[in-house]
Order: sequence, then structure tokens, then C-alpha cells
Amino acid sequence: MPDSETDNFVVALLTKVQNSSASDRQTMPEAMVRLMLSGGRSPGFWSGEIIPPFGEQNGDWTLVERFYSHEQASKWQTSPERQSLLDELSGKASGQSLVVLDEICKSDAAPGMVATAIATMVKPGMEEDYFDWERRIQTAQAKYVGYGGVYWQPPSPG
Repeated sequence: MPDSETDNFVVALLTKVQNSSASDRQTMPEAMVRLMLSGGRSPGFWSGEIIPPFGEQNGDWTLVERFYSHEQASKWQTSPERQSLLDELSGKASGQSLVVLDEICKSDAAPGMVATAIATMVKPGMEEDYFDWERRIQTAQAKYVGYGGVYWQPPSPG
């Protein structure tokens, strides 16, 4: 739990796997999910988010694991279980220059928020109508007390 009721942030452990190759797109998702779910069993774990590479040029995978305190994030970061998973990840990667970067930083968030995931299929040619609908929905919900923000991904091209 947060140290006090006035804390409006959690701590994020950012794990970035750089320079993975196209063939790593088959093994990397499972490895990142295993890493995130293992972290989820650590004391103080609040949430996890996997960010895949964007485009052909960027082979970077990022895992954001949020904890209630720096100490809790640091314990998971240096744990033998996590190190073993990272070693396994490095062994599975086909890229010669696989680099794993770790960083702990503050992450604006409100612990205890309620989250809802909504997946929407947008018919081709209806993208502008969808954006208009999304604007109206987000504007309406943002007016309510307790609104905690939004994480949104636009429709994929095609």
C-alpha cells in the first residue's frame, strides 16, 4: 500500500529489451508476459504493461511494472527469479546485440483505480465517426469526480 493517503504516484520499473530481431517476435511476447506475471506475484506489484515494437525499424520491447514503493520495485528488480527470467530471455534472443535496460522512476497513477478494457472493431471507412464518438465519450466521462484518466490506442491502419 502507499506510504500515505497523499501519495499520488507509484514507482515504475521499466525494462526495455533493445535490438531484438524480427525472429524474436515469436519468442519475445511469451518471455515478456512471463516476466510481467512473475513480477505480479511480488509484494507491492500494482500493474504491468507490455509495449511491443512499433514498425519494422524498432525492435524494442518495453515492460512497465508499477509498484507501491521504490523498495518493492528494487526487491523485484534484483531478485534471483527475475534475473533467471532475464537470463533465459537473453538466451532465447537471436539478435547478437540484445541489451536489457532497467530503470526505476516515479509513475503518476492513482492506486486503487478501477479500470475497464474495451476493444472496438471499427468498420473500414468509419474511422472519423469512431474518433468523434471516442471524443464525446472521453469528454463526458472526464467531467465526473474521480475520473482517473484514460489509456487509449487508436485503431490500427487497415
